[in-house]
Amino acid sequence: MKVFIDDIIYSLQRTGGISTYWREVSSRLKESLNVAVLSAGQSPFWKSSVGRKLALVLPIRNRLPSYSLFHSSYLRFSSRKDICNIVTIHDLAGEEGHITGLKAYFKKQVQARCIRNADGIVCVSNYTKNMLLKFYRYPEKNIKVIYHGCSELFRPQEKQEKSNKILFIGKRDYYKNFNACIDVLERLPDYQLLIVGGGELTANEYGILNSKIEGRFTHYQYVEEEELNRIYNSCFCLIYPSTYEGFGMPLIEAMKAGCPVIAVDIPVINEVSGGNVLLVKDANNTDEYLKQVNYLTNQELRTNIIKRGLEYAKNFSWNLHVESLIDFYKETYKRKFTPPTP
Repeated sequence: MKVFIDDIIYSLQRTGGISTYWREVSSRLKESLNVAVLSAGQSPFWKSSVGRKLALVLPIRNRLPSYSLFHSSYLRFSSRKDICNIVTIHDLAGEEGHITGLKAYFKKQVQARCIRNADGIVCVSNYTKNMLLKFYRYPEKNIKVIYHGCSELFRPQEKQEKSNKILFIGKRDYYKNFNACIDVLERLPDYQLLIVGGGELTANEYGILNSKIEGRFTHYQYVEEEELNRIYNSCFCLIYPSTYEGFGMPLIEAMKAGCPVIAVDIPVINEVSGGNVLLVKDANNTDEYLKQVNYLTNQELRTNIIKRGLEYAKNFSWNLHVESLIDFYKETYKRKFTPPTP
């Protein structure tokens, strides 16, 4: 079985959950299988916005050997019948109405075509699988739920002093609910907000931050994993006010580093966290967040939630993820190309 993967995700986003996922997965696949990479290349056309969109809309044009397996880093497929297509679905934000406008329309169209042409689908959570089955007619037997792994670089650091910083990580638009975090910090004058990732702060975001917590926020556009681990270790807690996720990788990273998490009580957060984070019922109720921050000031209670998170996060390994993924490759490939027994 010859396996082909691509690297188009890095042309679409330099950082983020899917890029992290694919970097970890692809490096391990290349160590374990006969894998070839279909690179987006250095052509100015394919590096342009139009080129990237066309790459997603059109099936791959590469002349793959017959009876190969293709797994794209992001929503591409081969239209040939003699190629086995594997697709990873990270979320159904467009289908569920959590993103809107042209972005949602484009993603839904691309994702729908990819799902229709997939021989096997990897979903990153049971919640994502259930939503896929809700919106698409697709054989459940051809879907495999494989949780993300988590880098071993995330770990507790000895002699790391805790600061008065509260962490927000990732994108800040749509359902990420960044303003809720600002509102919490506005009522915590003794704390600072540390923002990591999500691109440059917009003029509007600067305006809100300066009007509510002026001088009490810092933003890092990008940090390496070792530095991010240091940040998790040093922060008082992670506030994760997102109202929608396909998985929620920062939850596991934070737990693995010994950083308590306050998140919104939604099905996927409950599933992925295993009940080892502090939850708020109303994503926009500042009082609920403040109650949980106050809970974490009790050292005994804080130590207990950290210990639980550390133990639970041991279940998330990229090596185990890729082992399950390779098993699914073989299962799907056999199902597609092995004739049924008479």
